[in-house]
Order: sequence, then C-alpha cells, then structure tokens
Amino acid sequence: MPKPDSDNNLFTCHHYICVSILTFIEMTSKLFVVGFPRDMTETTLLEMFSMHGNVVALNIVKDKVGGFSLGYGFVEMSDEAGANRAIAGLHDLKIGDRIINVRPADKRPIFEITAPKKKRPRRQHSAQ
Repeated sequence: MPKPDSDNNLFTCHHYICVSILTFIEMTSKLFVVGFPRDMTETTLLEMFSMHGNVVALNIVKDKVGGFSLGYGFVEMSDEAGANRAIAGLHDLKIGDRIINVRPADKRPIFEITAPKKKRPRRQHSAQ
C-alpha cells in the first residue's frame, strides 16, 4: 500500500487514511452482548471478557434519559481468537435469572462514500 507523499494528490492521501483505518478495524473483533443483568457494571463485564482475551473497548448501551443500562452492549477484542474463546465460554451463560448471548457484531463500515444526489429539474408552471 503506497504511503501518501507530497507528489500524491489529496484523494490518494485520504484513500490511504481510510484503508489504514479499515485495516485496524479488521484486526479487532467486535462482539454483541445481550441479556446481562441491568445492574452489571462495565468493570464486571470487562473482567468476564478479559479471562478469554485482550479487551480493546467495551460499551454498555444506556438509556439516554435515565442513564440506566439497557442490558446489552459491545465488546471489542484485540484478535479473532480471543473473540472466539469469549463466545465459546460466555454464550448462554446464566447470570442470576438472565442468560447472556454473545455473538459477533454485524460488520458495518464506519462511513459510506456515496455520489451526490442529482437534482431533479423543476417543473415549469405556465401562467393561465
């Protein structure tokens, strides 16, 4: 992958940055976790997943108004092997009266490059 230099144009420079970001994203494995108790803290969830591999990021989804946990979130592991170990070890695990579900998160691009929308021609109204 060529690195941008002063001779390359801006598009190539942006292309390099985008490819670098996407390469980093693909190196990590993001997991979707649902069904854990609403009173579970990020620290407790981090400890559970850290037993299976290196956790890069963790996010418990919370209610916008009340700030309480909605019982699901995302855990990003540093590699696919750690993510697979976490799925094998934690999926269908019973915690209290809840059973957690751990699976790979949907892979969605961070951004989407689209062509600008074409403007439709305006109708010509004739005076009557």
